[in-house]
Amino acid sequence: MTDTPNTAKKKKRWPWIVGGIVAVIAVAAVTTGGEDTTTPDTATGDTTEGETAPAEDDAAASNIATVVYEVTGTGTSSMITYTTDGQTDMEQVGDVELPWEHTIELPADDPLLVVQVSGQQAGTGEISCRITVDGEEVAQATSDGDYVMASCSESIGAFS
Repeated sequence: MTDTPNTAKKKKRWPWIVGGIVAVIAVAAVTTGGEDTTTPDTATGDTTEGETAPAEDDAAASNIATVVYEVTGTGTSSMITYTTDGQTDMEQVGDVELPWEHTIELPADDPLLVVQVSGQQAGTGEISCRITVDGEEVAQATSDGDYVMASCSESIGAFS
């Protein structure tokens, strides 16, 4: 009787280990970064004209990132999709006359924030998207053609 050598290939385990570690880190980042993203209503402050707000209000305001989504182009956009909380919540609006703009506020010290906006042309023409954070452009894209889409996204959290 002859012994035949084992010709079965050894399966590599390291990709699974690395993938598992990345998944654990991602879940930990999302769960620990899940602070309440509601922003205080500053329109009802108690200061009168000529008075300045307390320093603590200034400190709180500096922890807010103002995000402006813009979609521009010719005609209308059949669909615009954007993140509302810097994580997983999205909203869509349809049949929108261009240009379109929407502003949100996010906690600037959140470690994991991603802002995203995309728009699809309703016919033939050009469509562009742009994202600014505190007045600084962080993403921009343009497409031209039939029913084309422009998509912008950027990581803006403390880990970026």
